[in-house]
Amino acid sequence: MIRKAVENDLPAVLEILRDTRAEMASYGNDQWNDDYPQAADFLADIAQGSLWLLEEDGAPLAFVCLNGVQPEEYAAVNWQFAGAPLVLHRMAVSPAARRRGVGSRVMAFAEERARAQGLHCIRSDTYSINDKMNRLFTRCGYRQAGTMHFKGRPLLFCCYEKQV
Repeated sequence: MIRKAVENDLPAVLEILRDTRAEMASYGNDQWNDDYPQAADFLADIAQGSLWLLEEDGAPLAFVCLNGVQPEEYAAVNWQFAGAPLVLHRMAVSPAARRRGVGSRVMAFAEERARAQGLHCIRSDTYSINDKMNRLFTRCGYRQAGTMHFKGRPLLFCCYEKQV
């Protein structure tokens, strides 16, 4: 089941975040570090109703933020699909829940949310060395629209979009 997260879910979200950061660090990916994301980011997502939690038998397995906020860096990307997008931010699947289709379920949910809101495309980005997320985007039928830099990050971010 996927549902909107509430403040009481913050400890579970932060646990998934902690485990995901540790796994990323184990293969040299510093996309998420002590600076980003932080608890305040998730509390803001919850307050705006944009943080979603995937649970199985009451156990939180993944989270994602879905809204219409595009980073200013997106302006330089050669997007193919016009119109207001649903933007996928801060997605993570608990390392303990990997290889069970959880990530694909979250991505399918994002597509359902976009259609329910009358939106025709989804946009997102991930660090160029985040092989797992880059593969997930490709596996779910997303097109790489280009690359960009975020301030303070040494490597490129790959930008993806999908028409829904």
